[in-house]
Amino acid sequence: MSGAASPAAPGPARRDRGAGLRALIGDPRLPESLFGFAVVVSGALLVALNSKLTFLIDDWEVLLHRRGFSVHAFFLDHAGHPSMSLVAVYKAIQATFGMDSLTPYAIAATLAFLASVVLLFVWLRRRVGDWLALAATLPVLFMGTAYEDLLSPFQLGYFAPMACGIGALLALERGDRRGDIACCGLLVFALTFQTLGLIFVAAALVTIGFDRELRSRAWIGAIPAVLYALWYLGWGSSDANQLSFDNVATSPGFIVDGYASSLSSLLGFAPGSGDEVAGSLDWGRPLLALLVVAASVQLATSRRVSKWLLAALTAGVAWWFLTAINASFFRAAISPRYQYVGAVLLLMAAAEVWRGRRASPVVIAIALVASLAATASNLATMRDRLHPLEASTALVRGDLAGLEIARDRVDPGLVLTPHNSGFNYFTLVDAGSYLSAADAFGSPAYSLAELATAPESARVAADKVLGAAYELALRPLPAVSGCQPPPGGAGVIELAPGETILRAPGPGTADLRLRRYAGESFPVALGRLAAGEAAALSLPADDSSEPWELEATGGPVDLCTAAHSPRR
Repeated sequence: MSGAASPAAPGPARRDRGAGLRALIGDPRLPESLFGFAVVVSGALLVALNSKLTFLIDDWEVLLHRRGFSVHAFFLDHAGHPSMSLVAVYKAIQATFGMDSLTPYAIAATLAFLASVVLLFVWLRRRVGDWLALAATLPVLFMGTAYEDLLSPFQLGYFAPMACGIGALLALERGDRRGDIACCGLLVFALTFQTLGLIFVAAALVTIGFDRELRSRAWIGAIPAVLYALWYLGWGSSDANQLSFDNVATSPGFIVDGYASSLSSLLGFAPGSGDEVAGSLDWGRPLLALLVVAASVQLATSRRVSKWLLAALTAGVAWWFLTAINASFFRAAISPRYQYVGAVLLLMAAAEVWRGRRASPVVIAIALVASLAATASNLATMRDRLHPLEASTALVRGDLAGLEIARDRVDPGLVLTPHNSGFNYFTLVDAGSYLSAADAFGSPAYSLAELATAPESARVAADKVLGAAYELALRPLPAVSGCQPPPGGAGVIELAPGETILRAPGPGTADLRLRRYAGESFPVALGRLAAGEAAALSLPADDSSEPWELEATGGPVDLCTAAHSPRR
């Protein structure tokens, strides 16, 4: 009797699979290729998302109020920060591509952002290897919790100094004269974008001091620091500074919360906007505590505190301290605009703690799974946070369309406010500056055809701006004649350009409101007419053929043919 065939031994197969996995992980080209692919996807995604948006707030300060090529135009501070190179980039794009689209500006900002992440990858891979560097940088490339940075081209003012700062430390790591010169130059360049560059000046000086070479190499950090001081004395401003004793006293807790929120945001636990973002600390504080314990154990085991760890910690603490002393309602540690910088600095320090530690395939696999989960969560947050920005874009384009329709009659000094436009430009957009720039560089506003089919919020915004631009209001009249109810007694009356005379016959008080493009409301409040009162309304002619419509609520109104002066 023949025996049954025995099953194949599992050992060799498992060993083969294990060897294959180790060979795959050991291939240096694969993590580099995956990282390169992720960089391309991130760049394409960010440019595509930004192309749905328009200029919102800070951009207008440069686009409208930095015209010309005077020293003042370049060197004047922006919210207390130097911005010479940022202004230069914006001016170059504005002169070349105009300002009808955000996309060219988004491309410049995205390239700077990607450069900073590539340099972060280089920093990490030197310390923890390619695979862990890939796992750490993937969530940064798609960091939806930092949407205020990634979906705003003006945050070039963050991305460029971060890229320069990381590059400066990598150059300093060379330990030769060329590296020192490159480090100094990059630090100077960083400070021409934003004060953020100072944290890397401090990090470089700590690194040099660790080697007891301050006397011979202090110039690396001293030159950029002195140049920054000279700029501040000449053009800096303390108007945006929130420095106070209370902010300094509470800065230690702010710094801890800053690190905690960045860790939570990096891992995708923070929704990234509104009241929900406070939940980032619910996750971030215990996660940070675990990270500190693990780092402490690692440092105690290795008995090594390197100068590069001190540099990364110096940059991180300096960043959160500078943010803390300027803390306000709009500048909390959990603010989405701070998460990108905080996360990058946290990763730089963490990588230095675990520098040289060999990661097993299991650890790498766990890190990659966690990274992909964090990336997916951050992408979902990016999608959710895009919607409010698209809504703001519609408002802004509607507001600007209203200004352009009224260009021949609007007071050049009219400043757009939340009351007359529906959006807070923080007084950065006035009619004269905007129309002048639009004539020179193109318009980001809705065209007349686009406005007619734009979202309701945009059409309401355009009506509000038109009402403010034309200063639409009732002009009281003493007496009128020839008054009749509107045709059909309609509650909504279509009005032609020119003067219309209205009278409230009673009963009740007529509340009068106008609309032109809005379809669901009457955004322009004219005032009230009590029974027996009359008033004139003047509507100027313009390039738009869209008629105005008048709504009377609370009481009827009649249309009159003539006004009579009072008898003497």
